[in-house]
Amino acid sequence: METLSELAEEKVLGVESEITKTERILFDEIEFERRFELEALPAPFESAFVLDHNGKIVQSGVYSRVLSAEDSKHFRALFESEILADLRLDDARLGQRRHYHGNYGGRPMLFSYMRRFSGGRIYFLVLAADLSYLVGSVFPQFFGVRSTQLYQVVDQDGAVIYGY
Repeated sequence: METLSELAEEKVLGVESEITKTERILFDEIEFERRFELEALPAPFESAFVLDHNGKIVQSGVYSRVLSAEDSKHFRALFESEILADLRLDDARLGQRRHYHGNYGGRPMLFSYMRRFSGGRIYFLVLAADLSYLVGSVFPQFFGVRSTQLYQVVDQDGAVIYGY
């Protein structure tokens, strides 16, 4: 049982590394004092929000890799009305990566965010994970094995997200 637990933990760390690798690039390399250009937002993220020090979305501070313009508008409204308060941005220390998982609009969502200082101002970058990409592309890399061992990824209610 201990061996299986260690193997499962190794798989989880592999999935997390796929997320944090891209987070680091975005959190470390974006220059907030320039025009925000995230049109080429990389997987595993579907959307990004750039916020000012008050937690308000800056002009041209919403990006989406997978959502249509109409869906992006609805997601922005959901973000501003429900998600933003749950992130507790005021608790984020400068340069500290944080994560938040919640259910919104009937679906699970995962966010990564950081408070940054750039050009003499405080900004927040909030990234929404593309869970479809994670389940469809990343999970099979780590959990798609050809053996008698089976893996399941379940949500907080025990519903199977990936596996048998």
